[in-house]
Amino acid sequence: MGKKRQEDFYTRASALASIDVMASELGQDLAPMLKRFGLSTAMLADPDTPISYQAWCDLLETCAADWKCPDFGLQLGALQNLNILGLVGLVVRLTDTVGEALRELEGNHALEGFDWHLDPVWLAVAGLLNLLGFLPAGLFWTRLLR
Repeated sequence: MGKKRQEDFYTRASALASIDVMASELGQDLAPMLKRFGLSTAMLADPDTPISYQAWCDLLETCAADWKCPDFGLQLGALQNLNILGLVGLVVRLTDTVGEALRELEGNHALEGFDWHLDPVWLAVAGLLNLLGFLPAGLFWTRLLR
């Protein structure tokens, strides 16, 4: 089995939750931006709609650049919560500690078809930053799924 490329991965449309709020706050029209990456507002209506991980990354990077908002991803993450992860978010929410949440994620890696790659160094740093309040929860869990 060959190594998967980034374009082989998908995320849920819920990963773009509140992007419409960000666009509105920045005075931007979201629909044309979504269209550039093969997405639509109709796709975002169902949080379970699979979207290309590459399109998701490219969309966020382009929004940040074109809309002159370098911390676009951070601001978007601050508007999100664990609900963007569906069943995975529920599993995490029902745990008492970060360690327990990570063990549950590893033990239930088949949830929603995610392919988990838990880098211990990244998790330690991101978990610490998250617990100290320096990293929005949405961004921490989104990076965790990369």
